[in-house]
Amino acid sequence: MDNVRTTWNDAAEKLGGLGSKLKVHYEQQQEADRETAQADVQTAAKRLGDAVQDAFEAMGAAAKDDAVKADVKQVGLALTEALKATFSEISGEVRGVLKRPTEGDSARPEPLLPVAEEGDAPRVEGSREPPPANPSS
Repeated sequence: MDNVRTTWNDAAEKLGGLGSKLKVHYEQQQEADRETAQADVQTAAKRLGDAVQDAFEAMGAAAKDDAVKADVKQVGLALTEALKATFSEISGEVRGVLKRPTEGDSARPEPLLPVAEEGDAPRVEGSREPPPANPSS
């Protein structure tokens, strides 16, 4: 029995040693991958920054061109006219919907609050008793 226990302890030590070595190699690979990824991100960020700078320089040069200025003005006027026409049409449609009676509406709109008819006695809010038949007599 001692021989079996010793054999298993020896195997456990060797497995533990192998596990430690594999862990070190894994961590080294992870570190290398992390450094490569960071370098890739830094390179991409630099390229993006350069592209943005180039785009702003191009826009700055274009803004000085009289033909571009005239085109920008024409585009602005065209957009303004298109928006005016759209909002004018929408407001006309909204006015039409608001003026049009809906199905089942009578000529006289229903009041929001109950209105007493001529001859009705005033009713106390919350009262369950009917009003007197004719309060003026």
